[in-house]
Amino acid sequence: MGRIVTKRTSIEMIPPGKRLFVPFTVSTGKNGKANARGTRVFVPQGTKPSKELVDWMKDVRKKYVRASKEPGVPGIINHGIRVDHVAYKLDMERGKIADKSDFFMRPVGKRILAVRNALIRAGIHIETPTVQLGRNLELFERGGFTRISKRDITLDELKKKTIWVAVRMHDANVAHNHLNTGNFVMDASGRFKLIDLSLAKLYKKPARNEKEFITRFAEDIFTQAREFAHMERDYPRREDNGQLHEAIIRNIKEILEAHKLPYAVSPTELHKYALMY
Repeated sequence: MGRIVTKRTSIEMIPPGKRLFVPFTVSTGKNGKANARGTRVFVPQGTKPSKELVDWMKDVRKKYVRASKEPGVPGIINHGIRVDHVAYKLDMERGKIADKSDFFMRPVGKRILAVRNALIRAGIHIETPTVQLGRNLELFERGGFTRISKRDITLDELKKKTIWVAVRMHDANVAHNHLNTGNFVMDASGRFKLIDLSLAKLYKKPARNEKEFITRFAEDIFTQAREFAHMERDYPRREDNGQLHEAIIRNIKEILEAHKLPYAVSPTELHKYALMY
């Protein structure tokens, strides 16, 4: 049997009728570009997001760059151009591609190892590597765990389980910094697992007051509360924004009550702080 030789490695030639699986970058930044240092899954060679979506992202990014050079243009919204909206769609499509892969790999460093150890000590079920690869990479196997859908669990049960994880995590002085429903997976028996610690941070000491707590964990709590609100009801119209705001505040309050903190934290202040970023 022949061999295919590359600069980095040498692999057996794939026999006829067999598919070659190659790494595919999953993570997409707010600018719509793939994050090469993020999660990569193994998919059949030639797998790509739809050409229409990729071309749309390129077109919107060009329009944004031109518009951003004009005076008085705010943030990422320029003349109706929403780069983050298209990037979100692209990210979702990459996620659907990733769901079909049984194996994926992520970079690892001392920070992530420290976070992982803290979460394990806190009794939180997290993803653990199957194989340690070279160049600070780890290989993971999905192992029957899949993304959570509304068909699998009720909203009340989802809230109960994910809030429990958030509370234990913050008690362990860890901020996930990307705590959305997509970063929880579940198997057929109902076991939950927290994944993707790429942005997580471990603090040396517990938060001493409201300010420290909000600075560290506002993003985690706000993201959870916003997703709960959207699950309760869809808010597609601008006139529904007031109801969405109220639902987020209500869910923030519920999450904060589960923390049982020795000091008060205002749901409104936490909401305002999270919206700054």
